[in-house]
Amino acid sequence: MNLEIFINNSKLDVSLDTEQTVGDVFTSITLECEKNNAAIIGVKVNNQVVSADQIESVRNKSLNEIFRLDFETVTQEDIKTALAECLNKFSQLAEEIENTSVKLQSGKDKEAASVIYVFADTVEQFCHLVSMTALFPTLFQTCRINGMNIKDFFSDFSPVLKEFEEALANKDTVMIGDLAEYEIKPRIEAICSMIRSIGI
Repeated sequence: MNLEIFINNSKLDVSLDTEQTVGDVFTSITLECEKNNAAIIGVKVNNQVVSADQIESVRNKSLNEIFRLDFETVTQEDIKTALAECLNKFSQLAEEIENTSVKLQSGKDKEAASVIYVFADTVEQFCHLVSMTALFPTLFQTCRINGMNIKDFFSDFSPVLKEFEEALANKDTVMIGDLAEYEIKPRIEAICSMIRSIGI
């Protein structure tokens, strides 16, 4: 059997003793991940990405049919580190976003656009991380922002972001300023408080 197994693009130097199927290897890797506060977030079989709903269909494949298995994993510490990066960005943005309308009124459109781009990028990064926190419920299941679970918080935040986007498109600096100061900044500060609450 010339099967190669990679975790996060690093080749494993292991011998397979009892594993006969893809599912057997998947189970062994999952158990090792659990010991190290890690979780599998991606799988490839023979260089083909396996989606979540395809996992069951490949589990019974004999390892004799497979030449390469790739597993992408994430650790609890990886998520905490990335959340710490988000915290730093959001802390800066809380002040900068409030000055967006002033920048636009002063003709500093590029500076304003840069802040808005970083804000949108950081929100996207944070939402991606939040989706992965479900892998580690012991640490993250009690997370609340403004007393809401994270999904409800963003359901509430989403219309504000849409309104902000429309105000930017219309160059309505009064609306931009009001939304930034009274709606967006307090929510950014609430996100920062939630991240700090888990010891970051």
